[in-house]
Amino acid sequence: MPPMPADFHDAVARGGRYDGLGGYFGRARPATGFSFDLRSFIGRLPAIERQPAVLVDAEDAEAAREAVEALREQGQCVVVDYGIGHNVSEELAGRLKKTDGVWQVVKR
Repeated sequence: MPPMPADFHDAVARGGRYDGLGGYFGRARPATGFSFDLRSFIGRLPAIERQPAVLVDAEDAEAAREAVEALREQGQCVVVDYGIGHNVSEELAGRLKKTDGVWQVVKR
């Protein structure tokens, strides 16, 4: 997790003892609880630069394994497309296809 900005002074977690609370539900017993408020600081986190994903068709995934591993080592997100009827995002970098014996990312 990245460090919080220096100007962030709010509590991100709160908690305490709630020993009497169980009595309202039929049985009093010792209890503790806490809450963690993600909304209080999520907007202050640095933006993540996202790269568009590369798709590889499921039937090509095994044959393209070395190319997929090489792309992932370079930080590229590679997703196997099983073609189960979902819409593919227009934000893709392209598809991994074999052209002239070489696996290449083909732009749409």
